[in-house]
Amino acid sequence: MFPQPSPSTPSADASGSIRIGRYALHGMLAAGGMATVHLARLMGEAGFSRTVAVKRLHPNFAQEQEFVAMLLDEARLVARIRHPNVVPMLDVVREPNELFLVMEYVHGESWSRLIAASLKRGEKVPLANCAAIAIDVLNGLHAAHEARNERGEPLGIVHRDVSPQNAMVGVDGVTRVLDFGVAKASGRLQSTQNDELKGKLAYMSPQQIMGESVDRRADVWSAAVCLWESLAGMRLFRAEVQATVAVKVLNDPIRPPSAFRPEIPAAIDEIVLRGLSRDLEGRWATARDMAIAIEKVLAPATARAVGEWVSDLAGEALASRATRIEEIESSVEPNPSISSLLAAPPESPSGRLLAPPTSVADSSMSGTSGQLSLARDELAAQPPPRTRASIVFAALLVSVALVAAALIVSRGSRSAAGDSHSVTPPAPTAPTTTALASASATAAAPLAATAAPPAPSASNAAPAAPKPTAQGGKGTHPQPAHTATPKPPPTATPNCSPNFVMENGIKKIKPECL
Repeated sequence: MFPQPSPSTPSADASGSIRIGRYALHGMLAAGGMATVHLARLMGEAGFSRTVAVKRLHPNFAQEQEFVAMLLDEARLVARIRHPNVVPMLDVVREPNELFLVMEYVHGESWSRLIAASLKRGEKVPLANCAAIAIDVLNGLHAAHEARNERGEPLGIVHRDVSPQNAMVGVDGVTRVLDFGVAKASGRLQSTQNDELKGKLAYMSPQQIMGESVDRRADVWSAAVCLWESLAGMRLFRAEVQATVAVKVLNDPIRPPSAFRPEIPAAIDEIVLRGLSRDLEGRWATARDMAIAIEKVLAPATARAVGEWVSDLAGEALASRATRIEEIESSVEPNPSISSLLAAPPESPSGRLLAPPTSVADSSMSGTSGQLSLARDELAAQPPPRTRASIVFAALLVSVALVAAALIVSRGSRSAAGDSHSVTPPAPTAPTTTALASASATAAAPLAATAAPPAPSASNAAPAAPKPTAQGGKGTHPQPAHTATPKPPPTATPNCSPNFVMENGIKKIKPECL
């Protein structure tokens, strides 16, 4: 089912091109009795664009259901043909009073114009080039003849309008068949009237002119006429009146092309004349058979050689068209959203933006700009990152400082306890090394819960300072040390003014002032 007419209508933009949906139609490439072919530009999503050729039905025919059905048939049939020697159909656009067939654009020139350009130079088409072009056309026709539907059933496609005008020779050296607008196939949507002639009379097979049923051999006849004219450098059936042309096709004897160009091999004459046999049984059964026969007797030119010949022969027209294409392509602005994305800063592994964009080109991106600002502020508010090594090092420093402080306090306590005549008040209990290690671990825990240094073992701990106790008023005696709840070292400043006490007339330095 093809697209139905949409409510939109074609409109012209500032550049003069016609906009239909996502296509912009520019200069005309060719014109025929039923349609015109335009250079166009496909503008898709995300800035995608592509140069294409658009076949546009004449407005006076757009209302005729027969012609509309014929073009829709063309799209349906060509979509089933997949071959490098057939111009592919890309899309169908149906608008009110308009119908467009979108095809691949081939940068090259038609076979008919190349023949005419050669004659204008006083030259004839090189034999190897004639063979290469004819073989490509025959291979493309064979692909169409062999096309099948979704169920694998033969479509029975017959082009019925093969002519030098409908063969495009690209600068890549490849020839492609186009314009299946008057093709007939089994199961087509619109049947052709029996008394109506389709195609160009000078290239029609006798069976087609007589209104008989046709098959693929009708296209073989037409391809043989094209090859004859390319070799001989002249028209095969010529007349001012179309009726006379039809009579010539049916009755005039056909001379071999070598009669007008002696260097043509006799084997080529035989191949061409067999293709022009008015008897169906004497004609080549398939286009592929004729192509193989040509290859055996006349080596075709390479694609590179054909492409160079096209560029040399039609260089001026191709250069003008290429300039026009460059102007069309440069006038298409990229998608603003894509441009902004390309200018966006890189992301960190966590997905955060590492830096805000320097500018936002389009006002429609203001929402995105706000999101970028939020990401920047959130990133600035985060604390500087800490590594595992820095956390472990900080914990070790704290532990060393606490152990050093404990040793100093323990040394002062032992000096005071060594004096047997001391009657000083009980000194604060010095924390053990185990207690210091626990305190250091506790202090380091907020820094790194997963990287706390191991506490020293109890076997390496220094012995606890003895606790002086008065008994019967007769001095002090050390008591066994008892494990107590760890206490932090004293924080109060000792009273060291004076820093001694008098005992029996002797000055003793206060332990806490050592």
